Amino acid sequence: MTIDKQTLQAFRIDFKEAMKELETKYNITVNLGNISYTNREFSGKINCYSNDENAKNTVNNMLKADGAKFKLGDKFVYKNAEFEIVSVDYKKRRMPVVLKNTQTGNNANASIDFVNSFFNNSAN
Repeated sequence: MTIDKQTLQAFRIDFKEAMKELETKYNITVNLGNISYTNREFSGKINCYSNDENAKNTVNNMLKADGAKFKLGDKFVYKNAEFEIVSVDYKKRRMPVVLKNTQTGNNANASIDFVNSFFNNSAN
């Protein structure tokens, strides 16, 4: 197998398809982040998010208490890319909001204020 950008794009699609059974079985969403590679190897970070409504409600209540105008699952467009709010990592105090680029599957972190700027003034 040749490890290059095209191969890894195909791998990402195959990986997502292969994860569907596990996502259903465990009620999670599996996200493969950035993939780093050389001509011999590749690696990437895998994040799994609970789809349990109680867990989502807990996070959404924490976000609301922190002044967020959005909730998990909301989407917005920034620099011609669509991002979905998938999680919150409060260990990252300055940028706790975990975003997923819906086109590439890559994750990014942002501040609550930054994400708030894409939503109107009414709370969800």
